[in-house]
Amino acid sequence: MCRNVFEAVTEIGNRISAAQYKLVFLDLDGTFTPPVVHSGPDSLWEKFKRVLSSLVERRDTAVAVMSGLDRGELHDRLGIAGMHYLGNRGLEISGPGHIFVEPSATEKTSLLKELGVKLATRLQGIQGVSIEDKGLTLNVHYEQSGAENTEQIRRAVHAVLSTSDHPFQLINVENGFEIRPRVSWNKSAAVGWVKEQIGHPDALVIYVDDNVSGENPAATIPDAISIKAGAEDPIAQYRVDGPREVIEFLQWLDESLQAQERGLTDERQRYSMV
Repeated sequence: MCRNVFEAVTEIGNRISAAQYKLVFLDLDGTFTPPVVHSGPDSLWEKFKRVLSSLVERRDTAVAVMSGLDRGELHDRLGIAGMHYLGNRGLEISGPGHIFVEPSATEKTSLLKELGVKLATRLQGIQGVSIEDKGLTLNVHYEQSGAENTEQIRRAVHAVLSTSDHPFQLINVENGFEIRPRVSWNKSAAVGWVKEQIGHPDALVIYVDDNVSGENPAATIPDAISIKAGAEDPIAQYRVDGPREVIEFLQWLDESLQAQERGLTDERQRYSMV
């Protein structure tokens, strides 16, 4: 059973102190997408952005955010310079001095558009259904449709995919479906790619994930601090209850790193006075 992260701050703090470089990796589609937006500087979304901005400014820490959104929209929603943005669940990545789009997924974009047209035709007439083309993936949204239409929508989507010769896979997501290209690239590969780009392959990965896609890269990352947002996860070491505790953990992490830095500075000053 994974413990709440705040029951293990000493243990986590010791691991963070021992690491020369940290990669904070946030995969929070179910927790922050769509973002918990309320107007005003004290909203959860604004607090989330502020603590990310503070962490990004650190020389010993990199921050990456992964989402099912396309990379451009993810960047626009957060708008934090110096951060690594992973759109379409890692199929496209940008960050300081680099950009990446998975080549096999790019090759399938025209076929994906054709599939989108077929889905639109098949779903035409069902109220509250929309198809979102995110370039490398498609989403069928039915949160605005009545519950009585859910089964009809599911059958229509499956019917289109079953009668098409296509290189795609269907994933169930909350209030919809996601259609993704079948490629060898996955979230774990995306994490590894970011580690290479930051120039710290041995960085301690602090992975916070709500695991809505069913894939948990933390299980394949040696020595990662894995934190599940939401219900307990047998793979994760720790958990937080939701958006508020995600933010509180990130604030604790930022304050701990600042305190560690102050301690090192004080120690250097003492030695310089001897």
